[in-house]
Amino acid sequence: MKAVEMDALVVRRDLLAVAEGARRLRETLVRHSDLRLGFIFPDGSSSETTELDLPDQAVHLFASILELLSCGKGVCLTVRRQEMTTEQAAAFLGVSRSVVRKEIGQGRIKFRMAGNRRMVDRDEALRYQRECNG
Repeated sequence: MKAVEMDALVVRRDLLAVAEGARRLRETLVRHSDLRLGFIFPDGSSSETTELDLPDQAVHLFASILELLSCGKGVCLTVRRQEMTTEQAAAFLGVSRSVVRKEIGQGRIKFRMAGNRRMVDRDEALRYQRECNG
């Protein structure tokens, strides 16, 4: 066998092992809600076994990712900014919509337009809240 063919076989075997591990981990996550997890870092060091209280949504998301990986599919996670409408920002801040619109108009709350809607970034709302609470 050629070296290239051998490399391809090794990679395929490794991918199958990862897929099988992902499948088993997913099954374990679905069955057990009281897991204790330890972490192994890229440098080989590890942490003590740590209790993680994961919300059900996080467990289901992680299980879905593992299922996709076990089927040989790629998964890409991206960070998305959390934005809210002026109505949502008002509810978040505990004020009226007119107060949020006034603060936007006076430049105290930054926003962006999405079509005809003013969208306030969650971090901006938190900054404004901290500033107001002193």
